[in-house]
Amino acid sequence: MKKRRCHLCGKRFKKGGLKYHLKAELISDFDGYLSLPYDEKKDYAQEIKDTVEASKGKSEKELEEEVYQKFEFLLCPDCRRRLVAFLRSGEKN
Repeated sequence: MKKRRCHLCGKRFKKGGLKYHLKAELISDFDGYLSLPYDEKKDYAQEIKDTVEASKGKSEKELEEEVYQKFEFLLCPDCRRRLVAFLRSGEKN
């Protein structure tokens, strides 16, 4: 049987011991803004070409990770406490 450890600090979990399974998704956000109305002076075909060119040399996985990532971790109680404190430090009242 494989020894299970905390993904952050490496502490070994005891059989039946307390641990936390963290699942997280990181998803790109779209604020709904599009530069409209149509601008006759703008070369939209060139903008599309530039976007395609910028993606060249990147793998499918790299492109996908710019938009979506999924994570799963096992955490010990101490690392869970530190993570929750960190996440809450960014909360706005």
